Amino acid sequence: MKTSGWVARLVGRGGGGWRALGCAWVLGASPVAWAQETPPPTEPRPERLYLNPGALLGSARMVAMGGAYVGIAEGAAGLPSNLASLAHRGPALEKDWDLGFTLSWLDLPFTGTRKRDVDNDGRPDESQDSRQLLGGLLLQYKRFGIGFAMRNSVVSYCATAACAGPSERIRVSLTQSVLAGAMSFGQDEFILALGIYSAQASFRLDSGGTDLRYGDTGVAVDILYRPQGRPWRMGVSVRPEVVGDWRREAGQVPELAGRTLFGAVVSPAVLSVGASWRFGDGAERYNRLSPAARRHLLVEGDALPVPPRTPWTRPPGGGSSAPRWTSSPAWTTRCPRAPSRPRPTRPSWARAPPSRRASAWSTTRCRA
Repeated sequence: MKTSGWVARLVGRGGGGWRALGCAWVLGASPVAWAQETPPPTEPRPERLYLNPGALLGSARMVAMGGAYVGIAEGAAGLPSNLASLAHRGPALEKDWDLGFTLSWLDLPFTGTRKRDVDNDGRPDESQDSRQLLGGLLLQYKRFGIGFAMRNSVVSYCATAACAGPSERIRVSLTQSVLAGAMSFGQDEFILALGIYSAQASFRLDSGGTDLRYGDTGVAVDILYRPQGRPWRMGVSVRPEVVGDWRREAGQVPELAGRTLFGAVVSPAVLSVGASWRFGDGAERYNRLSPAARRHLLVEGDALPVPPRTPWTRPPGGGSSAPRWTSSPAWTTRCPRAPSRPRPTRPSWARAPPSRRASAWSTTRCRA
């Protein structure tokens, strides 16, 4: 207000006033010009950005059990939780090889921004939209298994208060993937898996443009212990800490939508320990061998003991496979003996025992 008043007074004094007005305008506009001429930063910020893995995804069984699925590790659905599932043969597998895959997709296109709480922190999400994808593929052959799992999360945030269009939104893509192999030892009791774990991140404007990429790799180690004849299992999963530096390409500057980028992203180290226990009749068959694993032990088992085979049709309770006998009433009808046709006689050794002459809930038809 003081500057405006001073300019108005100078305008009323003729030509000299105009010169003073021009000087005042130049002085007032010079800070803006200096800000526009400020060169962009040449180095990113020294801080690191934490990568959030996102919401829990997977099969309905895995989501219901949460982190405890580390101690189950069955099928392709267990691959993101424990890599030992690569060499964990199913109890009904009869072939030397097996193939499996899993796919989960989370997208909320019909909900408002202020009605979502994907990160489950009790507050509305700050993101404009979010999509998450989880997939896995495994291939087993005898004692060995190999597979690949990937998790991708795409989130958009407003770079300005107005957030008028895609040019004012920043798109963030986070990808965590692992390529691993596993092997079972002994009677499939101990399974060890090793993998190359990768964490990647990219930033760009939602309207398009080049991606600013971060990423690095580490080594993941997972194990599963499933003793024969026991109703429990135990699994351990180790994910390494991955610090991904900015991968600068030619002509890129560490700035996006007027904001200086971070120097690196961090995927934190994670140690998961889980156990599972089966209760009830037949619980001792929780870690039973598959027909393929039994055949492999008999041929190439190096004289390892093979547990007795228990068929799937065995009644619950873990007892003998012989059927249980029950008694039931027998209904019989005696027919009058025809005098013109004498009844033939048979030797005693050909006669049926008395206990077999009457069948349960049976009737006898009489001949005319």
